[in-house]
Amino acid sequence: MPDFKSIKDLGEYFNNHILTDVMEDEVAEMVKEEEANAIDELVYDAYTPNSDSSAERRGSYGGLKDTRNMIHTVTNTMGEIELLVRNITEGNEDVDYTEGTSPPNYLTGIIVYGRPTQAGLYINGNAHAYTKPRDFLSETMNEIQRTLKHVDAIKKGLKRNGINTD
Repeated sequence: MPDFKSIKDLGEYFNNHILTDVMEDEVAEMVKEEEANAIDELVYDAYTPNSDSSAERRGSYGGLKDTRNMIHTVTNTMGEIELLVRNITEGNEDVDYTEGTSPPNYLTGIIVYGRPTQAGLYINGNAHAYTKPRDFLSETMNEIQRTLKHVDAIKKGLKRNGINTD
């Protein structure tokens, strides 16, 4: 570890190297895991597809809850570190209602905001349950804030970097 001439230099080093690294690793992975959990609860558990449906759920294997489809960027602007996680899952090409889900219109938008039927209304019942909004993004953020899992992830990352917080 380098020597520091001031507390300001130490703080800049901490933000630019250690905390940015922790956000890239532990915090990003925790957010992706929480998003996958929210997808299970709000998207996949919301309804069971009809047996005659052409929609085969891809789940963790190329689908919405596959963390490999969740990309993240960490930015450090003037000492403020921001983590952005985007789910870039494209629609299932075998399903007609997912047209237009290639970049930049990913499947996330269809699921989070819903898709109105041709009449412009959401229809009740299992046959059209997939058209209703299921905001797993807000649920992910709410769960992280409620449980303070981001604090645990930061502590874990700091420990990996040789900084004990207990």
